Amino acid sequence: MSPHRCQICGRRKHLRKDGGIAHHHVQGAPCAGIGHPPIELDDARLVDQAAQASREYLRLSDAIRELEDRRANFIDPALIRQRNASLSASIKLDRRLRRHQGWAARYARAYERDMYLQGCTWADKPPNYLIGRFLRGIDRIPDAYLTSE
Repeated sequence: MSPHRCQICGRRKHLRKDGGIAHHHVQGAPCAGIGHPPIELDDARLVDQAAQASREYLRLSDAIRELEDRRANFIDPALIRQRNASLSASIKLDRRLRRHQGWAARYARAYERDMYLQGCTWADKPPNYLIGRFLRGIDRIPDAYLTSE
């Protein structure tokens, strides 16, 4: 099993020779994370896709609201389905982004809990760029961050 995860869908995939995630599909369509670095190296594509999905939902929502305000006789059901699908995608990506950004804090809590209860931990260490973001916001550095892999 590959240790690298796609930024968008979270699936474990092998890397291409250029360091990007290999081609794969999600619900029949090509994933937006193809060709980008894995989440362990960078999260820029996930941030960008979450913002893009949110903008798309707002655009479609405003278009439907405008039609409703004009009291249009017909609002295309495909437009409503598209808005609902973009809302679903936006929620999923936002949830994934929030969970990803909280990875370092979750790891620190799990590390402290496991070391207290068991004397060892099995949690995967977060990527270094997330550890750096996390450490800028706290005073105390857990021992787990000081050990090398």
